[in-house]
Amino acid sequence: MRWRDWWERDMVVVALCVRALLLHMYVSTDFEVHRHWMALTWHRPLADWYVLENISPWTLDYPPLFAYFERALAQAAVWIDPSMISPLEALGVKTPALVAFQRATVALAEIPLFLAARELTAVLYPASARCRALAQLSVLFHAGVLLVDHVHFQYNTLPLGAALLALAAILRRNHKLGGVLFACALNLKQTTLCYAPAVAFCVLISSKPQGPTFSPRTFASALFRRCCAFGSAFALCTLAVWAPFLRAGQLAAVFRRLFPFERGLLHAFWAPNLWALYATADLLLASNPLLSAPVAAHSATRGRIGASNTFAVLPPISPRTAAALAILAILPSLLVPLLRSALLSHRAQLQSAASMADAQLLTSTDKVAGLSSTTRGESSCAKNADRMSATSIGVAHNDDNGNDDDDDDNDDHDDHDDIRSTNSSGLVERDFVGANAHDRDRAQRAENVVCDTQSVTIYRSRTGNVDVNIVGGIDDAKRVGGESAEIAADCIALSARAAHVLLLAAVCGWSAFAFGFHVHEKAILLATVPLAMLAPLNTSAAVVLSAAGHYALLTLFTQPRETAFKLLLLATFCMASHTVAEHTLNPKDDDGDNNDYSNNNKSKSAVIIDVIVGKNSRRRDFWRWLQMAYIGGLVCLELYLRTAHVALGLHRRLPFSALGLISAYSALGVLPAGAALAHQAASVTLERFRL
Repeated sequence: MRWRDWWERDMVVVALCVRALLLHMYVSTDFEVHRHWMALTWHRPLADWYVLENISPWTLDYPPLFAYFERALAQAAVWIDPSMISPLEALGVKTPALVAFQRATVALAEIPLFLAARELTAVLYPASARCRALAQLSVLFHAGVLLVDHVHFQYNTLPLGAALLALAAILRRNHKLGGVLFACALNLKQTTLCYAPAVAFCVLISSKPQGPTFSPRTFASALFRRCCAFGSAFALCTLAVWAPFLRAGQLAAVFRRLFPFERGLLHAFWAPNLWALYATADLLLASNPLLSAPVAAHSATRGRIGASNTFAVLPPISPRTAAALAILAILPSLLVPLLRSALLSHRAQLQSAASMADAQLLTSTDKVAGLSSTTRGESSCAKNADRMSATSIGVAHNDDNGNDDDDDDNDDHDDHDDIRSTNSSGLVERDFVGANAHDRDRAQRAENVVCDTQSVTIYRSRTGNVDVNIVGGIDDAKRVGGESAEIAADCIALSARAAHVLLLAAVCGWSAFAFGFHVHEKAILLATVPLAMLAPLNTSAAVVLSAAGHYALLTLFTQPRETAFKLLLLATFCMASHTVAEHTLNPKDDDGDNNDYSNNNKSKSAVIIDVIVGKNSRRRDFWRWLQMAYIGGLVCLELYLRTAHVALGLHRRLPFSALGLISAYSALGVLPAGAALAHQAASVTLERFRL
């Protein structure tokens, strides 16, 4: 593998060392589950994998491709030490060799996630090594990944990495590879099904032709071709995985294992979602003496696996209801940007037709045409400067010596509003309305990218000697587009598109976690891992979501020796996430002044485009205040559970009360924070990202 940056190899070595230190940490029953699955796939034929019930309580409930993965691990285990997976009926096997082997396989299974982080961060931050490093560090040292996969023991990074690699491939317009990778992700773990709306949205926006030649017919043709490429690759890969089970007649048995709705609405450890608050409300209502509704022995509020869906007071929740709520939660993030894009496209077509008709009337001669275009272009800029609600992004044209054509570029620019859009010939314009056909064509070739102020914030360098504005910043103007404005515009559009798709993937993961049926607390990784790649652009809402979701994961570790480790890891991750976002959005140089690069001028221009936050300072300050207040509440809750709760003896009289408090309070952070991210995803204007 070719290392893109010098620090990548060192970062991977440090990450491997950290994982080696976790070798002898606590392992949960999931460790025995995966050992049994290795033994099952090795000792029994394929036809028995999803039908055997009486050999072990740990039945295989992952899709077929993961069963093949367990079979491959069993082959390696037999080659190393056959006693690792023998006999099949053995329970509680934890030899040092087996522990080391399975821990090593988890580290190897993390390779797809690291590759996805490299590909997506290269798209997101093409000219900022610092932002790439911060994003990859956030993924490699992700608190949830370390706690769930490398301590508790699971293989979540394998399907997550495959799903995110699929998004990266589609963004690069490799739809066949994207179809194969998403099929692999879905057949590794069924929870990645929640990313299907984000994948479909990514295919849709990557099918729109760019440039002035766009028409509905060309868009429909491109969409049909790319849907066929993606769909055929997905179908062929899925058929290859499921073909042995189709021949064995095990299709129905596999689906019963993959979607065990009979297990009940809630898991034994309540996930911090809507149903945790629903169950808490049911317990409070049942405790009311005015309501004679005792909690049943196996009701949904008893915290048991396999509990029924009945509540003491509130009505039961069916799988269809949970699925409908999860779908409704993501519909605004999908449909609102598309509708806004359609309206803006229609408005732009009307303005273009009107300006062309006006230009034809005013260009009777070449001399009159030139004078008319110049005068009307200047007047159009003045008229539209006050009414434009977005900040245009462009590239200042450089001459052969690498110097900007604009003399003002050598001056200091402290005003963030001094952003211009420049076409390939150096013509500076705010709007194309009023220009003649020739000037309009040149401007469209440069294609200034307009970003909605509700969804984009720009921070420019003080020196302003390069006017390239791109997600993550720029180290060298020629590296991205100093020689070609079109290349820079494409790079900007791809970066914005990737940021929006990752945000949408996080929203899809949040909706499945917040409203899904029988959700495990570990499913929070579906939302927080995509957000980790947006760490330099994250908001307080993302920090609150990560803090609340990961705090609920601490209930998985009940042994006292893990207490210090889990609390320190969570605190470090939350502080690092907050610091990365604050430092990136409000950078300071060594002198304490706001600046996006240090005084050594290693970065010619460092411009951050935040596709998530807005320029609304009141909203940002509100979420920053809410973040500090909520995390302070987490600290108070943990202190109470460690002191007063134990002193009062509630941990013995009400053994489930501590878990209920953690789940309910965490849900109060997960639900509004995820809703804020969904609102931000719905606020993006696709047409202004050249989508």
